[in-house]
Amino acid sequence: YKQPIGDHMKRNLTPLLVFGAIAFLPRGAAADVITDCTRVIRFLPVTINNPGTYCLERNESTSITSGAAITVNANDVTIDFKGHKIDGSGAGAGTLALGVSAVNRRGLTVRNGRIRGFLWGVQTSGTGTVVEDLSLDANTQGGINCDGTACTVRRNSIWNSGGAVLPPPGVDSSYGIANYSDGGQTYDNTVSSFLNLANQFPIAIQVGLGAGSIVRHNRVIGPGSGQGIGISVANLGSGVLIAANEIVAFEKGIDGGINPSTACRATSNRLFDIATPLLVCADAGDNN
Repeated sequence: YKQPIGDHMKRNLTPLLVFGAIAFLPRGAAADVITDCTRVIRFLPVTINNPGTYCLERNESTSITSGAAITVNANDVTIDFKGHKIDGSGAGAGTLALGVSAVNRRGLTVRNGRIRGFLWGVQTSGTGTVVEDLSLDANTQGGINCDGTACTVRRNSIWNSGGAVLPPPGVDSSYGIANYSDGGQTYDNTVSSFLNLANQFPIAIQVGLGAGSIVRHNRVIGPGSGQGIGISVANLGSGVLIAANEIVAFEKGIDGGINPSTACRATSNRLFDIATPLLVCADAGDNN
């Protein structure tokens, strides 16, 4: 039994910007289902304007084509999907909508659920972001995009990235994970399967645009040894350590891009069915 939202309860809600409907219940209204949440997300899209822990209690979907299903406009927010899903696939391959969006926020955590059918599943910038234990599929540009400082991306599963309807000239990349933060950590993730290979160049994991990234213990599987990059260092990346990853079926296994080879060090990686295993990245040993 869930207590209905009466008028007296609505007056007690902290004011939040909500598109179209009341999207949060106070803690007591869903305490019989979820007991560790500040609010329960009940409708999409929604904007979070206050710190706290926000949870899903069921699968939610939206057909918006721009904006975001969940927009975070506060610091120190945790979004716990509680194993549930948000689905934006109703908007089609031309969608510009994001699953979870946050700009210049501190202390954001997104965890424990499934995100599918958006341009990016999660796109954030700020300090101390954590994205963990998510499944992300059929997002037309990529699964996770994190910028800023000290973003941690861990224990996620990303598959079937790509499929965007692209403007002319219509050639771009699709990504599993793009962690561009300074001091970012990307580990224990699995990336596999890419769509729209004719128009989108697949990159499983890309880091860079900052200093001091670590990429370790990831498993990435590409479309074949003639296409894509397993782990890529974007322009201006420096001090990148790539260690103990398993990389299978790409044209390039580890690619340091246009950076000096000293900007990237690779060690103890396992590469199979790779046309060029290591490119513009210092070989620190035991890569085979």
